[in-house]
Amino acid sequence: MSKKIELYKEILESDRRLRRGNTALIEALMDMVSQHCPSVGEREDLLYYTAGLSANESALFLLEEAGVAEDVGGHYRLHWEVLEARKKTEV
Repeated sequence: MSKKIELYKEILESDRRLRRGNTALIEALMDMVSQHCPSVGEREDLLYYTAGLSANESALFLLEEAGVAEDVGGHYRLHWEVLEARKKTEV
């Protein structure tokens, strides 16, 4: 096998590992936020965010950037289905 092909395979594997790691971090952030932010009344799909913990604020910002959280008028909705779809593409 040529050096270029070997290098290309190494790069692809490195990219796969990084993506799997990023997905694992996203899932951990989603779990953390869902445990630390109470749901909004009867709406279990909406989380009530309080500014008391900056880690939650940072996590929600990153989750929003990753496309797995959405600001809904001061509350947040986590999109677990987007996470699951992402995990399926990493097999």
